[in-house]
Amino acid sequence: MASSTPSDGRKSPTHKTQPRLAANFFGSSKSKKAEKTEKADGKAPIDPQPSPRLPKILTKGDGRRPSAGGLAEEDPPLSPSLGYSPSAVIVHGGGSQRQKSKLTPSTTFNTHYRSISRSMNDLGNIFSRGRSPPNRETSPRRPTLNTLPEGKRSGGGMKDSPRLRSIDTGNVPLISVVQHGDGGHKDSIIKEGWVNIVDSHSVRKGPLREAWKLQHAVVSGHTLMLFKPPSHLGIKSFDISAPSEAAPPRPQTAPATASQAFNTLSIRHKSAARHPDLVLDEKGNVKGGTLEALCHEIVFTEDKLFVKGAVVTLPAWASPETGINTLLEVATIKDSSVRINQIVSILLDSAPGLLLEIGYYNSLRLLVEKGVTPHDPQLAKALREKVETKASQLKKALESVSDFGGDVSPGDYGGVLSSNISGDEFLQIAPEIFATQLHLFHLKYLQAWNPANDLSLLLMSQNMPTLTQRNPLVFTSSSLHFLTDRVFHHILSGEAATNLHYRVNILSQWLEVAELLKRLGDMVGWLSVIMAVSSPSILRLRETWSLIDPLLVDLYSKGGRVLMMTLNRRKLNYEHSASEAHVFAPEGIGREVAQQDVVPFFGDLCHCMDEAYASRSSVIDYPKFLFGMKGVLRSLEKWKSWFATKAQDSYFEDDEEHKEIEIIQRCFRDLNQHNTNPPSTNMQSYFDMSLICEPSSTGMYLQSHYHQRLPLSIGANLPLVLTDVLPRFSLFDKEDTLAIAGGNHQRKPSPGNLAPQHPGPSQSNQNLQPPSASSTPLRRVRSFPPSNKNTASNNTTGYDVLDFTTRERTAGLSSGDEAMLRAIRDVAGVSQQLFQSKDGELVLKSITEEQNPSRPSSVIEITSSSRVSVASRRISVQMNNSTGPSPRISVYGENSAPTPPSRSDLVNLELSKRTLAVVPKGGTLERLVDILILGVHDFSKRMISSEYSDPEYQPWLTMDMNVFTVTFFATFRSYCSPVVLLDYLKKRLIGSKSAATITQNANDDIVFPDWTGVDTVSSDRIDWSLVAKIHIGILEAIHLWVSEFFVDFYCDHTLSEYFVSFVAIANKELAMWKEKKKESEELKKTAEDIEHLWADLKKLFSKQMYTPFVHAVQPLTTPVELSIPPAKAIGELEVLVEQIEKAVSRSFKAVKLVDWILAFEILETQSAEPLGFFVSKLTLLSNEEDLAFQDIYFLLDNLRRVNSNETILESLPTPLQDLCVLHRRIGDWVLGQITDSSIKLDVRAKRIAALLRCLAICRTRMSGMDLYESSSSGPRQHIPSFVESAISAALVRPESRMFSVAWSLAADETTGSGLQVETLEQIVPKHIEGLSNLTSMTPCAGWLIERMLEIVCYVPNMLVENNRLINFDKRRYVYNLINNFTSASAASNSSPTNQPQEGESEISFGPNYEIDRRALREVSARENQGNKHSKLKIFWRLFYQEQEKLRRDAKQREVIERQQRDQVRAMHRRQPTLAPEPGKRGGKRLGVNTLFKAVRPISMALTNSWTPPSSSGRTLSPHDLPSAKGVVHNRKPNTVIDLSNLTAVTAHKGTREKFMWRIRTESGTSYLLQATTEAELDDWLRVVANIRGIAATDGAESIDGLTMLSNIRVPLPVFGVSLEELCRRDGVKVPLVVEALLGEIESRGLDEVGIYRVPGSLSSINALKAALDSGEEVRMDDDRWYDINAIAGCFKLFMRELPGPTISSEKLGHLKTLTVELPEEADRINAYRNVMMSLPIYSYHFLRRIYLHFQRIAANSGVNKMGAVNLAIVFGMGLAPELSSGFGVSPDLGIYQTMVKLWISHATSIFPEVEDDEETEHDFGSINRAESTDTPRSEHSAVNSHPNDSPQSGVELASHGGGSNNEPMFDMPDF
Repeated sequence: MASSTPSDGRKSPTHKTQPRLAANFFGSSKSKKAEKTEKADGKAPIDPQPSPRLPKILTKGDGRRPSAGGLAEEDPPLSPSLGYSPSAVIVHGGGSQRQKSKLTPSTTFNTHYRSISRSMNDLGNIFSRGRSPPNRETSPRRPTLNTLPEGKRSGGGMKDSPRLRSIDTGNVPLISVVQHGDGGHKDSIIKEGWVNIVDSHSVRKGPLREAWKLQHAVVSGHTLMLFKPPSHLGIKSFDISAPSEAAPPRPQTAPATASQAFNTLSIRHKSAARHPDLVLDEKGNVKGGTLEALCHEIVFTEDKLFVKGAVVTLPAWASPETGINTLLEVATIKDSSVRINQIVSILLDSAPGLLLEIGYYNSLRLLVEKGVTPHDPQLAKALREKVETKASQLKKALESVSDFGGDVSPGDYGGVLSSNISGDEFLQIAPEIFATQLHLFHLKYLQAWNPANDLSLLLMSQNMPTLTQRNPLVFTSSSLHFLTDRVFHHILSGEAATNLHYRVNILSQWLEVAELLKRLGDMVGWLSVIMAVSSPSILRLRETWSLIDPLLVDLYSKGGRVLMMTLNRRKLNYEHSASEAHVFAPEGIGREVAQQDVVPFFGDLCHCMDEAYASRSSVIDYPKFLFGMKGVLRSLEKWKSWFATKAQDSYFEDDEEHKEIEIIQRCFRDLNQHNTNPPSTNMQSYFDMSLICEPSSTGMYLQSHYHQRLPLSIGANLPLVLTDVLPRFSLFDKEDTLAIAGGNHQRKPSPGNLAPQHPGPSQSNQNLQPPSASSTPLRRVRSFPPSNKNTASNNTTGYDVLDFTTRERTAGLSSGDEAMLRAIRDVAGVSQQLFQSKDGELVLKSITEEQNPSRPSSVIEITSSSRVSVASRRISVQMNNSTGPSPRISVYGENSAPTPPSRSDLVNLELSKRTLAVVPKGGTLERLVDILILGVHDFSKRMISSEYSDPEYQPWLTMDMNVFTVTFFATFRSYCSPVVLLDYLKKRLIGSKSAATITQNANDDIVFPDWTGVDTVSSDRIDWSLVAKIHIGILEAIHLWVSEFFVDFYCDHTLSEYFVSFVAIANKELAMWKEKKKESEELKKTAEDIEHLWADLKKLFSKQMYTPFVHAVQPLTTPVELSIPPAKAIGELEVLVEQIEKAVSRSFKAVKLVDWILAFEILETQSAEPLGFFVSKLTLLSNEEDLAFQDIYFLLDNLRRVNSNETILESLPTPLQDLCVLHRRIGDWVLGQITDSSIKLDVRAKRIAALLRCLAICRTRMSGMDLYESSSSGPRQHIPSFVESAISAALVRPESRMFSVAWSLAADETTGSGLQVETLEQIVPKHIEGLSNLTSMTPCAGWLIERMLEIVCYVPNMLVENNRLINFDKRRYVYNLINNFTSASAASNSSPTNQPQEGESEISFGPNYEIDRRALREVSARENQGNKHSKLKIFWRLFYQEQEKLRRDAKQREVIERQQRDQVRAMHRRQPTLAPEPGKRGGKRLGVNTLFKAVRPISMALTNSWTPPSSSGRTLSPHDLPSAKGVVHNRKPNTVIDLSNLTAVTAHKGTREKFMWRIRTESGTSYLLQATTEAELDDWLRVVANIRGIAATDGAESIDGLTMLSNIRVPLPVFGVSLEELCRRDGVKVPLVVEALLGEIESRGLDEVGIYRVPGSLSSINALKAALDSGEEVRMDDDRWYDINAIAGCFKLFMRELPGPTISSEKLGHLKTLTVELPEEADRINAYRNVMMSLPIYSYHFLRRIYLHFQRIAANSGVNKMGAVNLAIVFGMGLAPELSSGFGVSPDLGIYQTMVKLWISHATSIFPEVEDDEETEHDFGSINRAESTDTPRSEHSAVNSHPNDSPQSGVELASHGGGSNNEPMFDMPDF
């Protein structure tokens, strides 16, 4: 065999036996003679226990140039910049940066592996030092994995011989298992192992883990054989998450053996001269280098400071074992005994804790043994003794920790504890005892193993092995204390997950324990609890925190929250001391806490080297590690100096409180020992547990927003049309809505592109997809004007008659509350003036006052720039309360003109212009975010209005930005996720300079604001005032979001992480203002404002992040019983009403704006279900006498949430629940007063009369808010108060209606009409004279919810005029409704008498009212007996109205249920019929077995007590499975799969974490397989790829996406399949599916306006995709996808789902560099062509085909409005690589769009036609391998010619069509 030469040019021996360490060195086969010799020489035996392997470092550096230097012998302590205040206050920072990345094998490893020598010395350059490479044969091809001779494959020889160990395929990748397409010898086993499997024919119900079946998989030749495991094993499957029953395996971060085989040839540089890989600065100081280079410098340098610094930092920049092994190899070059002595001494002094690790200990001993003993035996003996002494001292000290003190003292805990201390056990231990015992445990560890004396404890490097002995005194938020995990599980799991009060008790006790630990001086114990309590998973538990003692909450806020903010300072970088590190100690050392009782917290020091860890790569940035280590040493020195100055007096006496309780101490010890892999506070599992405790209530409606049908259109709103006990105002007339919902309203067909399922005259099609973080949104439509058919109008519901009647009815209303009236007129669309943007993506409206249609003009200033740049229109919004701006601000309030900027180029004032206040009616999400940042002023001249034909006379538009910002953030969750919104804001922050670019083209307004400019511009072409305005707008918007709506961050686990990423980007973007304020005095003040606003925002976020989510705290009051005064005592009745009103007002104020918005979102979500508002039939069962009049409170209490047993009332925020409960309690009290069986008839009648007068008092006080049809003397529409609603609802309840005689007497007393009591309104007095208090009362919360339901059911989500625009009117209606009425309530109750005071008396409504209807019937029958009015039916008119409602609802329920059944039947009819899988034979052996299967068991037949047998087989951990090698099977395999003919092999990135992959056979059967480890998964995929010749793809199918297909149709998927595989399959250069789609678009889509920009129907796209993937014959003229936009959308979907980029990252980076460096277009074209010609052939032909296609589209831009620029805007994003932060906008987007634009414009030059030779076509090499031709094919034939039909492609080309426009708005191809 010829030797291969590695990349460094050195030759490698091929047949030379690798030198290795003698076997007796490890003591496993050592002779007694050798042992005696060692004892005589003073050698101590080295621990034979092997250590786990060390991983290869995969992190990369950031390229910064560090400063050089060494670690001083004695660094003088610096004066602390922060006093070490005992109140240790701050947040965990940088913890997530040190989480160990999952090690995935490189895809190019095999290629690299084959290109280098097979010898051991070259393996040393590939794997980490200290790893023992496995044996392998010298042959490059191995037919079998078992390298043992045939006769030695079983026996004990393999265990003892290091050379005969089996290959560990989890660490060394399989090398060229078989050549492409070569199956090898039939009898040879290429791969075998255990797998879990489930196929597509399995009928599975339940979790996937229950469907797994264990199989022994064997690959032989090109077949995969699956055998059942031997029956005696009794194993059903394995579970990768199951704990191992055997001893836990060694972690993968340490070497597998004690040390690397000693081999001097494994180092590259074998000279004492300076290593060539060493990086030096200009002064010759070390800047970095490879591991070998730095170790070489340590051994041979004369710089003692460098030696000390490098050795101290060695465990940080290399694995300790790897570093020592490398030092050993380097030391063999020449005698280095003295230097090794220095190295060992430094390591023992700085990191003694590493001696507890066996691998490190053995490596250190080996360094002494082989590096010193041959040269200086005496020195070696001394060093060995020094190592032994240090190790034994530490072990002895730690053994003392497990020594527990005497007997249990009296009064101590004497119960039984489990090893993990359950929640119940924790509650049984007194907090004082628990805190004291934990303090004692920590003190013992502090004395035995002080972190201040062991730097290894403060290193959180990925290179550090998992410690077998963990010190509990050092932990971070990403590596938790053992107690922190207990806190999480106690609060979030077990009984606490379902029992709120249990959870409150647990959390309260933990808070008490934390406070006690703080007072004891145990900062470690305090922080171990606080880290869990302050995590998002626990802080978000609003209901739990609201029941916690306010004193405990306050103690946490003053102590724990402040401390966590300090620890978190690095993450947000809001303090100048973020780079400092601190040791935290308690307050009052020497006064309140004895010095010897202090347990300081050192965890903050672990973050000193975060920057160094992040820069780790193959070249170590040594100065960064040195700088971080100096920070650690400096902080420790300051701590020791400060701590030594404190008083020595002891505060505590040594009494029995300080005695150890053995059972508790033993639990602490066990928990600490098992904390080998500590979790992080931000673990998703904790948050999932938190969601089970208290489910999230935001973002629920997002998935339904874009495709839900309007409830009004299907009659789903009918149950909400309630019987009004007293007349009340509604936004829409009930008769009109009943006519529409009931089908009596005749509706005309919808004009334009409206979906047929929405038959309303103006109904919009809402089948759109919401924007998501994973799919980057398309840019706005800027290439063509809006269609005439989408002209803006005054539609509210889309039903012309309903809109007209509502508008006419509302136009004539008048009221004393002008702001409320304006909000109501806004909903009806009265007197609106509409403005539509030129690009059709924004609609604004203004209300013109009929009395004064002409508003006064205002004077404004403009700049000379073609883009008007104005100063910020708002300052940071500081809201006084959470219910909205106070005082109440109408959205139509008068605004002054915007303030002009301070610019040097201001021109003279223009002629006076009018200003007009507007509000957004609707728009795309992009546009709504634009005006959120910029306001509407800059869009004034870009709007079209029918009122202003001449643009010169069009007014400047203004908007109340405070109100709009609050409205936007209060309601955006229904149409946009918070993560997407943050992504949009980030896009505008990055693109601010592009948007502020000054242009000379005054007409260039169709792309304003352009956040993705295609080229960078110089500073003098940027309007910096506009940039400042954008930055201020973004920061102010986020400031309000964080301050008022932090609930989004509580409910979304990823949002906080996204925000941290946003902070990192914003820090870089906003850093430019530091320079700008130096350059320009005009911008100085603005720059300072931006810096202050940014700093305040980060501090606010940090504060909110650690603030518990709680409800408003109500003051403690003294209950006072109520009684009903005499009916004629108006003054006393007025006092009664006021007393009830005070209680209502306090509860109403506790409901914040966020609570109302959450309630609205819950109602929206409920509306997505057609039967969501229909009460169950069982609830409505009642006889005529017991019929209750349904009101909104009845519905809330009886409607079940969709897919939940929880009622709507139970899901509402607690303050709203309390308000509804108060409504019921008031009604129960009223009913109890009326139905009291102890009173007589006359008393009962007087009480009823008194309550009727109370109703009159309430209606009189609310008259100021009433709406009058003409004037104050005309008919009025009433707005009810809460008290009125509660009393009236109680009066008409069935129990009250029983006493008909009393009602007649009461009616006669109040109104004189006692004979006929038809309605309640009839007998309520009209006027009450002499009232002393006429202020408005609290409006009824139920009435507000009814109005919200009207908006939910009657107002569509998307604009009626343009179904692509979000209907922002709907959101604003809700906000105005809530804000107006809640503010009115706050204003009416703002007097000092209404403000709650501590200890004030509060009314009490007594115990809950219990109904005994049988007793009431008897009492009422006796009372009514013999009276002439006894047979009168009270409220009979209301009764018949309610019966009519029930009949109407029942009829509509039947209609909807019938429609749902029809839909289910139609869906079942479309399902394909399943056929049996070919190749699977049915059982032919009948006889006994079949007979027994056909009958019941005998025991069941005879005794009827037979129970089916339990599921056979166990589920084990993969570590507990027996070895798969050599398993003998006595039967044939149950499944045989031909791997060479697989149609698809996918390993989706979402399932790789669980080691799963999927294969599909030619017959269409799919198999889902699971490997035991990630390394095994990679091996299986590599084996299959080698046999197929095609790599596995990153398919997008889910785990449960195994399709069950018929054997008649052969599915050949095309989506998610690589271009290479498609081209091979079809035998063409461009996949047939691409030719089919593009050919159809070129055939009939070149004239389509907005092609590729206008979205197509999502359902059509998915249908076409399914058809193409199924293998069936596809015709492009099929009605299902006839719309050309659907075909274009399908092609974009095809590009998005390609498993890999068409242009590699390396090529893309080269192209980006060419774009930046080459200013001339001609130079770029030539350079681009050269790069494209070097692409793989299938990539080149694919790109050539699509860019020639784009060129054709752009050539017809005069018709389709899609030029090269617009196509670049659409497709440029597809070039951007996926960002690790999760954001969808790349900072280089402008460069990518420039590239795409040029590629389209010059497609024929950049992508010339080439002819490929046969070799190229078969090998799929690059284009450069093929010869070009001068005889190009005609463009027509290259583009328009269609391939013939092929059974492989499943595509038949057809033509012509158009259709619906219904594709997702935010859609971006990715190629």
